[in-house]
Amino acid sequence: MSEIQIWQGPDGVAFPSSVKDAQDIVPYANHLSQKQKDQIVAAFQFEAYDMASEYTWKKAMIKLKDTLSTLGMKFIGEMIGKDDFDDTTSVDSEITDFTAIQLAEQLGVINNTAALRLRQSNELISHYFSKEAKEELDYATAFSIVKSSVQYILGESDISIALEFSNFRQRLLNESLRSDDTQLE
Repeated sequence: MSEIQIWQGPDGVAFPSSVKDAQDIVPYANHLSQKQKDQIVAAFQFEAYDMASEYTWKKAMIKLKDTLSTLGMKFIGEMIGKDDFDDTTSVDSEITDFTAIQLAEQLGVINNTAALRLRQSNELISHYFSKEAKEELDYATAFSIVKSSVQYILGESDISIALEFSNFRQRLLNESLRSDDTQLE
């Protein structure tokens, strides 16, 4: 038997070191249509940084929550201590962005650097869109939010581990597995 290796989340999209604006980043957003990419770039061009960052953040959180929901909402409920979750539970209405990031890190959907940057983006979005914010969202902050959203969520290919994990979990709950079962390895 080979050495046990702990599952680690993906490292995110590797951007060239020369990226410095939205036009350089959004082409990597595989989960956005060309129209959506164009809207983000246009928002930056019009200096509507709040619109660009909020739009990109919302798209990223929807994608992240959809990825998490593929593990099954009952399992997600167990992870966060809510036993009333079932397959009809809406991931968007029941899971906050913060909780989604935390779960994604715990489950290996994203790595710890991604979780750190996404938590920072979440705090920045929450701050700048609150009534307590005295200043407007600036270019650098908006760019950071958009970059993190694309690098760690919107640019990633779909994680196929969810279906494998769900099937494995079902087997663990419903049958006795032999020590030489390939899924155990």
